[in-house]
Amino acid sequence: MTKSLITPSRVRRRETIETAHQSRLSLPSAKDQTSEGGFTSRSTSGSDRFIPFRGTSDQSGLEDQRSPQQANLPKATTPAGSAFRTLLACQLGIKTPPKDTQFPVTFASLTPTPHKDKGRVLQFASTHTQAASPFESSILTDAGAAEASLLSTNSSRTISASPFRVLDAPGLIDDFYVSLIDWSQQGLLAAALGMELYVYNTITSRTFKLASYQSEDISIRSVAWSQSGAHLAIGLGNGKVDLWDISKMQKVRTFVGHRASVSALSWNSHLLSTGGADRVILHRDMRVPEFSVARLQGHRGQVAGLKWSRDDRELASGGNDNTVLLWRAGVSKPQQTIGAHKACVKALAWSPHQAGLLATGGGTSDRTIA
Repeated sequence: MTKSLITPSRVRRRETIETAHQSRLSLPSAKDQTSEGGFTSRSTSGSDRFIPFRGTSDQSGLEDQRSPQQANLPKATTPAGSAFRTLLACQLGIKTPPKDTQFPVTFASLTPTPHKDKGRVLQFASTHTQAASPFESSILTDAGAAEASLLSTNSSRTISASPFRVLDAPGLIDDFYVSLIDWSQQGLLAAALGMELYVYNTITSRTFKLASYQSEDISIRSVAWSQSGAHLAIGLGNGKVDLWDISKMQKVRTFVGHRASVSALSWNSHLLSTGGADRVILHRDMRVPEFSVARLQGHRGQVAGLKWSRDDRELASGGNDNTVLLWRAGVSKPQQTIGAHKACVKALAWSPHQAGLLATGGGTSDRTIA
């Protein structure tokens, strides 16, 4: 057998390893431990990690090391900070406020109501705190209180019984089945007087003649402004519809398709709907060269009134058959028939405040609004 040689260097290395191993396993003595404020420090001799002792560290320079946003927050050592901590504790249900504590808010709404049934986690409260009314005088300024008093009172609008301006209209046809007057959004009033059509400007108080027809069989039966006010449609007694450009003061198109007089007109953006004595409703698209893009038939009498809804989704038509038909855009058959009148239905109006609300008015034998 070969004997291992033990040299002095190997002996010193082994003694060094054994000494380091014993120092790691040794526990600190009582004199090496110091307790200060709940933090414990241990001597670093013979230890493999460092635990700082905060009791001897100087943290005075860290008190004002706060961001500008946190500088305005109340400190915990100030009275405002104590009040904030108390308010937060009461809101979380940790404690109830002292009787002599005063805060800008009441703790009655912040203190949780104890549950009667301890076994139930969630339950409906029998009472609830009602929010303050925005019209209470205690939370309003003088100007706000005056405005609130005006809003709380029911103000009614007074309409004068006498007209503020009278316009001469010689030659205005007295016929129930014609629609000879129409307003534009720009304040222009179109009126057909006999064989001529005039436009009155309510802003400048000036009147000018737009169109004139010489033949008696081309009498004007209906007029209607486009929604933009740039064009005026004129329905004639021979079944034609003339389209006029108000800025150029000239006729730009003529539509045909009706076999009798055109007594009703209604615009839907670029779409013009026309109804006549031939019981037919035609849709005409201003962007295409065709005379009509759709043909609707449903009335058994003359079409006396047409009105598109404000959202351009539904068309109401009134006829001499005492009925009102509701047509949906893009559908060739009526969706609903209203027979609430006993005479011809010409007056039609959609509500500007409630979608789908339609008012209809009957003729002389009916005299009702439905």
